[in-house]
Formats: sequence, C-alpha cells, structure tokens
Amino acid sequence: MGAPGTLVLLIVPTDLLELARTACDALQAGGHAGTRIVGLRRPGDLRSEIARSRAAFRESTTTALRAGHAVLAIAPDASALGKELRPLLTATRVLPPLDREMLAALLPLTHRGARIPETLPAPDLLRHLTPLHLDIAFAAPTPEAVLDRLGRIAATGATAASRTTLADVKGLPALVAELEGLVRDVAAWRAGALDWGRVPSSILLYGPPGTGKTMAAAALAGSLEVPLVATSFSECQKEGHMGDMLAALNGHVEAAIAAAPAVFFLDEMDSFHSRGGRDRNERYMASVVNGLLEQLSRLDAAAGVIVIGATNHPDRIDPAVVRSGRFDRKIPIGLPDKDGIAAILIAHLPDLPPEQLAAEARDLVGLTGADLVALARHAAAMARGAERAVRLADLRAAAARLRPPTPKGALRRIALHEAGHLLVTHLLDLPAARSVQVSPRGGAVLAPEPIFHTRASAEDMLVLHLAGRAAEQLVLGTPSSGAGEGPDSDLAQATQLAARIELQWGMGRMGSAWQPLPRDLEALAPALRARLNRHLRAAEARATALLDAHLADLLRIAEVLEQEREVAGAALTALLPGRDRTGPTPSIQDESPGAP
Repeated sequence: MGAPGTLVLLIVPTDLLELARTACDALQAGGHAGTRIVGLRRPGDLRSEIARSRAAFRESTTTALRAGHAVLAIAPDASALGKELRPLLTATRVLPPLDREMLAALLPLTHRGARIPETLPAPDLLRHLTPLHLDIAFAAPTPEAVLDRLGRIAATGATAASRTTLADVKGLPALVAELEGLVRDVAAWRAGALDWGRVPSSILLYGPPGTGKTMAAAALAGSLEVPLVATSFSECQKEGHMGDMLAALNGHVEAAIAAAPAVFFLDEMDSFHSRGGRDRNERYMASVVNGLLEQLSRLDAAAGVIVIGATNHPDRIDPAVVRSGRFDRKIPIGLPDKDGIAAILIAHLPDLPPEQLAAEARDLVGLTGADLVALARHAAAMARGAERAVRLADLRAAAARLRPPTPKGALRRIALHEAGHLLVTHLLDLPAARSVQVSPRGGAVLAPEPIFHTRASAEDMLVLHLAGRAAEQLVLGTPSSGAGEGPDSDLAQATQLAARIELQWGMGRMGSAWQPLPRDLEALAPALRARLNRHLRAAEARATALLDAHLADLLRIAEVLEQEREVAGAALTALLPGRDRTGPTPSIQDESPGAP
C-alpha cells in the first residue's frame, strides 16, 4: 500500500463499516506484510458509545503507525481520526459505488471458499442499492443467497426509485448549470481526483413557494444516483418537545451520513429564525438554532454529504446558520420567465406543438413552476375525460380555472406599480434590475440586494419599497392594497427596514444601542412607532416627487410592461431613461441620535 508510516483513509458509509472490516480482515489474513488495516467499529446511537468506538480506532491506528506499518484506516469521514492523526494522512480514498467487478472480488472475502456464480446482477440494478441494502444482503449465509437478496432489493429499488434528474428541471437554466457543476465535482471526488474539502457541498435555495426548490434537491440526488434524505423544521417539530425535535433532526443527519454519498435536504430554513430575544419562545429558538448549528458542523465534516437548505424567506434565518462555511452558495430561484414557461409546458404537454405553447407563455407570466405543472396535468385530464388528444383549448381552459378573470384596469395598475419600482431603482442607482414581470396575480422586479447599508442607501431603499404605491397614487389617484399584502409586502419590508435603522444599525435616535426587532410592532413605544411612520412618510413623499418629475417615463414603462408582461436583458436596459435624481428629498436624517 505504501512506505512505512503511510496513512491512507478509505471513506466507507457507516452502514458498511462491519462489511468492510470483514473483507479487510480476510485480506489481512491473506498476507499483506507491513500493512495494517484498521477499521472503525460501528458504534451504537449513544454518544458515549460513539466516543469509545472512535477512541479505540485512533489508538489502534496510532499503535500501528508507531510500529512502522503502513496503515489503511476505514471510517465514514476524516473526523474519526481526530485532530492529531489527520495531519498524518497521506491520501484519502472513497469507496466507489458497487459494480460487478467489486462484487466478484468482495464475495470470496466475506464468504470464504465461495465460488462466484456466473450470473451477477446487472449494473443498472446495482446502482439502486444503498449501503444498508448491501449490509443486509451480505449477511446472507451463502454467495447465492447474497446475490438473490441483492437482485430482489435492486429490482424493487429500481421500480420505486424516483427518475427525476436535472434533465427534468425546466425553466431554471442557471440553477441547473450550478448543480451540474456540482455533479461533476462529486464525480471527480469519487474518482479520487478532488478532495472533498474543495467541493462546494452546501447550498441554500431561496425563493417563493412552488418555484422548484424541493424538486431541485431530488433532481440533484437523481443525477448523482445517491439517496435523498429529506426533512423540514415542521416534520422534526411534530415529534414533540425540543428534545424530541432535536433527536429527530439528529436522526435524519445520521441517516444522511450513514448513506453517504447522499443529499441531505432541509426545508423551511426560515423557521430557524434569528435569536436575541429574552422571552420563553426566543430561548427555545436559541436552543433549536444551536442544535442545528451542531448538526451542520457534523454534515460539513462528513465527506460525501451534500447539504441543500430551502427557504421562502432568507432574511429571517439566523445569520449564524447561513454564514459562509455553513452554506457555500446561496442561489435565488424566482418565477420562470417566458422561455422557462414554454420549456415547462413543452416537457409536460409533448403532444402539443412547441411553437403554440411558446406563444401561450406571455399570458402565463407570474405562475410558479408548480402552477404550470398543475396546469398541464389539468389540461391532460380534461382531454382524457373527453377521450381525445389534448388541445391548446384545454390548456387555456385550465388556465382560466386556475386564474380568475382579471378585473378591468387591474393589469394597468399592477404595471404602474412595478414601473414605479423599476424607475426608482434606476434613478437612485440602486443594484440594477435583472428583469421585471407583470401578471394578473401581481408583479416583481428582480434585483440583487445591497450587501450593506449606509444611512443614505437605507433611505433610498425605503423610497424603492414605497415607489409602487406612490406610482399608483400619482397616476390613479389612490393606492391599492397590493403594497400591504402580507409579511413580504412593500409596506412590511419598508417598516422592517425603518425599524432596523432605528433599533439595530446605529442610524437613529438610539445611537449605537442595539436591540432585537420585536415580532409585534404594537409592542414598540408610541414615540418609536411615530418615528417609524415619519420615515415611511418621508420616503413616500420622495418617491412621489421622483416619479412626478419623470411621469412620462413612468407611463411609457408601464405601457410596455402591460403589453409584454416580462422585460429583461437588453430590452430592459433600452426601456430605462437617463438618470436624473430631480425632485425634493424629504428626510429626517438631520435629527441627531440624542434629539428629543
């Protein structure tokens, strides 16, 4: 294996530790002078048992190295070696997926004197086997019984396994490209050409519900041909009190590590919200977040485990959870654009001409990927009910049922609202918008968030949040409820931003003092609530002044948005005017922190 003192780590899933030890003991007995094979014994579930198993493993490895032997150490990850032995590692190898050649070599080691049957399971069946499947199959008394178990388990797994791969993910080309790069990295790691520490193995996916976050995790596992271990905050919490919840989370993490290589998917990440309060609920959440941080550290140390987190509200997650090192990449997933809509429809309605489906995409802007899949299924169901092939009319009828008729003037109001956001983003030189969408359901301007804020940039963001409402008021005479629909609405975001200015960022009357944001703004002192309202009124007045000074541009942009439903790229750049921050800038910035 190598020169005296060489230490090579073979990474083996937890469920295969005993099988690997059996095979290696047979190899050792067959004579490998100068080389010692040391395997970690599979521990029980108690922490004390895990600690004893790892201590014995490290002691045996150290003894063999001191005796001048080359050592092959077998463990599920490098952390089993401990801090003192890890620097001595010469190389790390990963047990590759089971193939027919490996099976033929392994059976004589686990079942001495056995003759290998001529017929072995097909390669496409073997890849559906998990480490637990292999461990159970090799417990059979004869090679024939082992192969019989493998064949039955593999055939069942091939039937039940999800066929979803990244090729099935439509409408999200940027995300698919990112995940395909990860697939290539994992392949290089499996081949021994890339250290696991260089694989960006943790990703946070964020975006509105129904945009494909869960499907992306399943598709990644499918493309990697590895197990998917999926859970969520609510699934763990339903187990009972905090101890039960953390035990459930620990169980899912253990399963992912034992099945490595695997994908671990944790949904509802925003439920692990920021700590900082002193009441009972906040103390509970602090303990839960600390438990999650411990599990994320374990997953980070587990070679072969890819961690995918998903959230609709990344801003609500405790910052310690999403910092670099715990999640290597943070990838937004938005609503599909017109090309993405067409791709989803074409994939799910293959009997309809692609050009017809592409023409329908304009009227479906604003729907999520899940909406579009449901739409296609509904159209196909109507066709089956009529005992005929699906028609374009079925798709339109399904869309009409999913989305009620648009009230007169509603689309123009929504277009004006989004035009207000877009124009103010441009005039205030905020991070440039990538695209804008308008639909009867609402609209969105997609632009990156600033990395940090000064007082001036925070006030500009307040103006941006209120620009849609200001555009409605300016042109139509009254604002609608759209700016205040829910905790992610314009008014909600503006209020939260104003509260951060006052309470957390050292930019308000509290000076440098910091305090957590209350969940209920009614809990704020009346004077502070009044001050937040002054921030909002000043920002809305400034937004109105800016838009009034560029009224012709506002109307022109709104007309294009109402007609096109979606504008992006070069067309978006051409739509915007030259910058001019004309207009008064009402502000309360001149009030000093200690002012009454």
